[in-house]
Amino acid sequence: MEDESTTTMPRLVRDWIDAWNSHDGSRLGALYAEGATYEDVPTGLTAHGPEGVAGFAHEFANNLVGGLVWELRGASREGDRATAEWSFSGTNEGLVRGEGTAGKAFVVRGSTAYELEGEKIRRSSDYYDHATIMRQVGALPEVGALPEIGAPPS
Repeated sequence: MEDESTTTMPRLVRDWIDAWNSHDGSRLGALYAEGATYEDVPTGLTAHGPEGVAGFAHEFANNLVGGLVWELRGASREGDRATAEWSFSGTNEGLVRGEGTAGKAFVVRGSTAYELEGEKIRRSSDYYDHATIMRQVGALPEVGALPEIGAPPS
């Protein structure tokens, strides 16, 4: 078994990213403990238990987002807590509804907070800016250029 203290990323977080990239919901669900909760905070979606997580992941990766790819940017673990910073990208196939939004590409950065039970996930909560996705697929207008922070007023 690999010693996490000698690796840069906690194994469970790497397995979580790999499961998402497999587009196999049951693979992600297998990482969750019985009675676990997966919370996608921006959309308000919540899944419970390995089967619920598997169903959510299958729908997200195979029906709502085309060509879904997750990239792990960093992660840490301390006891029964872990965090990850990541990005995910793909094409909108139903994640954002609205005329002219289907098939448009997006990429968003985010993070996940995990509560662990041994080597299983008891709870995970994803945080990302859903409005970023909405802007990129044309459901919201682009944000205008902001002034440079610290620049004198013009």
